[in-house]
Amino acid sequence: LASLPQGALVTFDVVGVLFWPKDQIFIHNEKKEYKQYIATLKKKYSNVKANKLISIILKERQVTLVDDNMPSLINSLQARGVKTVALTSGYTGSFGKIKKREDLRIKTLKKLGIDFSSSFPDKQEFTLTEESRSRATDAVSIFKQGVLFASRNDKGQILKLFLEQFS
Repeated sequence: LASLPQGALVTFDVVGVLFWPKDQIFIHNEKKEYKQYIATLKKKYSNVKANKLISIILKERQVTLVDDNMPSLINSLQARGVKTVALTSGYTGSFGKIKKREDLRIKTLKKLGIDFSSSFPDKQEFTLTEESRSRATDAVSIFKQGVLFASRNDKGQILKLFLEQFS
């Protein structure tokens, strides 16, 4: 990274690379139990009520940096003119009590001292393409403040669409 020229692009994954959930239920190895818990909520309550409960859990979850040096690494890359972006599989749009899931993810990163918005200041937010709409939801893959949101679509394809926007 120290030898990258100005204008180069570095892409960081988010969960597991930049931050990690503090609560074990959100860790990948425990995903099966988490999904069972969600299914139980949806059986017990209506989808609307279950989604509100799940959104409260998501809004309140705590995360920690995977490496305490990541914010300064990213800042030093940006200071040298290296473009940095994040690529997350996370959804966009509203969910329960969350108005915009993308804003929650950006806020979480900023609380950790990570801000990608300076890499493409003239492109703060745009939808990649309507074809990027997630099959499971109405969530669309977008670029916002330096973060690519794949909305559970193939991250490689989303990155390709993003790169095509700038060629």
